[in-house]
This record gives sequence, C-alpha cells and structure tokens, in this order.
Amino acid sequence: IDILMATPLGFVSSDVTVERGSDDPTSTSYNLVIDLNNRHTLINLDLGLFVRKDLISYRGFSAGIEPLAGINYVSSLKNNLFEVTFDNTAFSSVRNIIVEDQENVTTVRPYVGLGVALSQRVNAETTITFNYNYRRDLSMIFQVDDFNTQLNRQFLTVGIKQGF
Repeated sequence: IDILMATPLGFVSSDVTVERGSDDPTSTSYNLVIDLNNRHTLINLDLGLFVRKDLISYRGFSAGIEPLAGINYVSSLKNNLFEVTFDNTAFSSVRNIIVEDQENVTTVRPYVGLGVALSQRVNAETTITFNYNYRRDLSMIFQVDDFNTQLNRQFLTVGIKQGF
C-alpha cells in the first residue's frame, strides 16, 4: 500500500506491505483502519546573538532582559515508520519503509526572541544564574497550501558560575 502521510514537517511517502493471516476467511473486500507510528529526528543548529541589559543590580543580585536574534539551520531530518497496526488482527505488516522524505522544508530560518536573566552572587567566586529565553521563527519551517508549521522554542537554564 502506498501511503502519503502528513507530519508536522511535511508529507512523507511510505510503502507498507500487508499480509493476511491464514485463519482469515477468503473475502475479497475489507475496510481497514491502519495506525501508523512515525519517528522524526531533526538536527537543528542555532546561531544567535543576544545583548544583556541589567535592569536591577542590588547587593549581588541582578535581573535583566536579553533581546536576541539569530538563524536556525536544519542540518538533518530523518524519518522512520517503526510500527504499523491494523484494527483487524487477521492483517499484519511485513515491510514498512519511508520511500520519500519531506519536501518544502525551509532549512534556514531567522528568529527573534527575548530572555530574562537573574543572577545572585553567593560569594566572591560563586554566582547562581537563572535564564529563560523564548524564541520565535520569522518564517515557517514547512508550508504547502493549508498545511504549515512554525517553530517556537523556550529554554530554561540554571547554572553556577565558579571562579578559580
């Protein structure tokens, strides 16, 4: 069976070979519900710049904002059709493969964002930091007709800065 599947990153074509069990009565027509499970692996490189502007600085505590901008680059996109199940147990799949990966994926996308940065100096050598960043792509990673996907990302980091 040739199947065109919609994914968040576009359409993929797959080929599923179906086998009917020997205990199934010999009927020539069936209505089958097929459950397809796909796994998509995306490697995205992010190159960005930010400027931190402290708004508050008091007794070792500081709070600021971080406007940021950058470029995302999709360096790899892999698909795996790892499971096919049927509503009728007399049927099973014996071969599941992706025959054509997504097309129309925008591999380079600019983004903008805003972050919040908090830090507290514990002593002369140690500072605890907390950062939250929100990033929004300025273009769709995928868009064809009524189907589109735009990536928005959120990052939360907690760190310890230790001087030596």
